[in-house]
Amino acid sequence: MKITTNHLEAASRRYAPAALGNGDLSILLDYEGIQRQTESGYGKLLAGIRRAGFRYDTQRGELISFGYLLHEMAGLGEPVEWEQSLDNSDGVVTSNCRYSDGTVIESTAFCHLERNILAVRRRIATALPGPYRLRYRFAPARARLDADGSGLIRYEIDGLRRYRGTVSLTADAPSRFHAEDGGFVLEIPAREFTFCLKFDDEATAEFDELLGSNRRAWESYRQESYIRIPSAPIRRMYETSQYHLRISSTRWSIPTGIYDSHWHGRYHAFDEYFTFMGLVTSGHFAAAAKIPHFRHSLLPQARRRIEGDRPRNPVGVAVYPWETNELCEENSPRGFWYDHIFHASHVALTAWECYRYSGDRELLRSELFPLIGASCEWLRLFHVQYDREGRTVIGCCTDLERLGPLRPNPFMTSCSVIAAFEAAATAAGLLGLYPESAAEWRRLAAGLRASLPHGDGRYLPYPGCTEHSIGQLAGIYPYGVLAADDPLQHGAFRDYVEGEGYRFFPISAATRQGTDALVHAIAAELAKLPPIVRYEPQPVTEEERMKSARRNQFTIEVVDGVYVVKADWLANALAGVNMDDYESLQYFQRVLIQSGIIKKLEEMGIQEGDTVSILDFEFEYVK
Repeated sequence: MKITTNHLEAASRRYAPAALGNGDLSILLDYEGIQRQTESGYGKLLAGIRRAGFRYDTQRGELISFGYLLHEMAGLGEPVEWEQSLDNSDGVVTSNCRYSDGTVIESTAFCHLERNILAVRRRIATALPGPYRLRYRFAPARARLDADGSGLIRYEIDGLRRYRGTVSLTADAPSRFHAEDGGFVLEIPAREFTFCLKFDDEATAEFDELLGSNRRAWESYRQESYIRIPSAPIRRMYETSQYHLRISSTRWSIPTGIYDSHWHGRYHAFDEYFTFMGLVTSGHFAAAAKIPHFRHSLLPQARRRIEGDRPRNPVGVAVYPWETNELCEENSPRGFWYDHIFHASHVALTAWECYRYSGDRELLRSELFPLIGASCEWLRLFHVQYDREGRTVIGCCTDLERLGPLRPNPFMTSCSVIAAFEAAATAAGLLGLYPESAAEWRRLAAGLRASLPHGDGRYLPYPGCTEHSIGQLAGIYPYGVLAADDPLQHGAFRDYVEGEGYRFFPISAATRQGTDALVHAIAAELAKLPPIVRYEPQPVTEEERMKSARRNQFTIEVVDGVYVVKADWLANALAGVNMDDYESLQYFQRVLIQSGIIKKLEEMGIQEGDTVSILDFEFEYVK
């Protein structure tokens, strides 16, 4: 599925460069197909190149920049019109840009999924106003670079470790290299050419060969699972999410993005949990399992943070930093986030869900339960308290940043701890381990559940809180520690929804409870619409009949299993379709039905799930 934006759309909403990557390389390409260092999109999102695990040894552990690409030509003006598409089925980005001097530059680029190579095909669609120069700038701090005129840089960078490697640039057209401080310039007199920017990869391969193997790698990833999603906007969201999960899946775990703007690609157990669930529920178990494997590999360091070199109890005690780098070191500023504790629950819950989806009892015993038990023991020993009434509560901590620090008996964190304690007790029972600890975890979970803060017929974010918070929904999702019919949880749902400015209608489709109120409310809103204007029908002229007949002309052929529909008149219809809007998609479907295209496809034997292509727009046929 392609995601496309252009200069007109970008004027009305913030633009973010297209994201490419393979879990090691992280590349952002702007609409020119290069990487001008200007802020765009979310926060300080800069087009450029980063690599997972390559960090400076500073307190924040910033990612090392692996440079950026620029281009220049004599007389080249400023961009005036452009269009950029990202195909999330194979990670290919196309960028077409017209400049004020009339020059048009077209680019096709991808980051190979299995090799550290950025491959680019570039075409100058107009006459060359002068030699095309591609400039690669690479000047990290505390680095020693050895660049020559062949397009090869040997680097040595002092960071969290000492990093050594190579960066090389190759092109398939006659060209000249000029070395410069921190990079080189490639001068190409041709109008069409390809080039590859390689990181620690010396193998030679043609652009088309690389493109083919890249597409096969992406196809292998997609073939791990299949889900039928009739709704086009939801399907687009799902496929885009699957794409970003894959390009952010490092050899360690999965950060929230390998960018400067996203906590410098550090690992947060809270975010890892949702990442894990997104991957494991869609059949990508190998990628998902990286997360608990990563946490288990760091378990000795996590234990030493609390215990020293000797465990204090048979289960063990461990705590991970809020923001973890690849070595289990805290990368937050000193003193920050120490009052966040719910990430420990998610280390345990991720490990537990890994067992639930794998069913691997031996994996549970060797890797997963040690994570579950040690995390739960840290929560038990350091954060379970008893209030003045003798109730079991979680002590003061930060539940959600927007609610302020050090809140007593926080609802969301308490729900996460309840879920973790119950998972730990169940896991211990399955393995026949630590029955006394299991009984204590269950006792504490029951006590925490009975002490959840509430008032005014609803659960509260914390005792006495007057704000509404999405954390009030945590008893149902993601932790599932409250019954679906819990009246206080319903009250919390109502409070949050109405606090956001929406009306709340609790209904049951099975019993029809509440459905009448919803129907009446919808009818009342519909009654506010202006009356429908009715027009008398006009006879159709012969000219209009001939025009309609020409309009409905089309051809369909099957190419490599794809049903390719050709009809020039469809361009106007497709141009007015918003793929994120349900009603717009319904209109386009009616056009296809009324023109006879759907009928013809069915006559040709199309099956549900087959791909239809119309003017480069592809979708799955759903009956």
